[in-house]
Amino acid sequence: MDSAPAEEETGDNSSTPAAPLTWMSLVSESTLGDVMGYIRYDGTQVQFDDRLLTHLQIVIVQKFQREQSFLMSWKDSPVTGDGRASIWLTPNIPIYFKFLGGRMPTISRVWLEALATSADSSTGLIVTAEDGRVAYSTSDHDFLGSYS
Repeated sequence: MDSAPAEEETGDNSSTPAAPLTWMSLVSESTLGDVMGYIRYDGTQVQFDDRLLTHLQIVIVQKFQREQSFLMSWKDSPVTGDGRASIWLTPNIPIYFKFLGGRMPTISRVWLEALATSADSSTGLIVTAEDGRVAYSTSDHDFLGSYS
């Protein structure tokens, strides 16, 4: 991950106590309504915000370069029933990343490290937004793009 440019970090070191965590309190709405690209893998297509997708691409490609398979899990958007989904990723099956925005987003080294640590864990890669909350996606049946 040393080749990715670092993003300036501005931390808030306040000592305000954190609210209790629940599944819904961990879900980020920040990716809803943004430019949505997608991952296509073994017949499954899932949309993510382009910036999140860029970070996922870096982590997934690094795992595949090491010939490592792993589980990736995310939270479906409320449009698709607000459920959770997972897929087993292996480097033996081609993966396609489609970005709908024209510019390369800023890469956050801290976010990359958090996603990579998750991908290396026994729970697999939990797709999270930059703020650490579980990120929404939209499943293939809600995507309005082409499947060709």
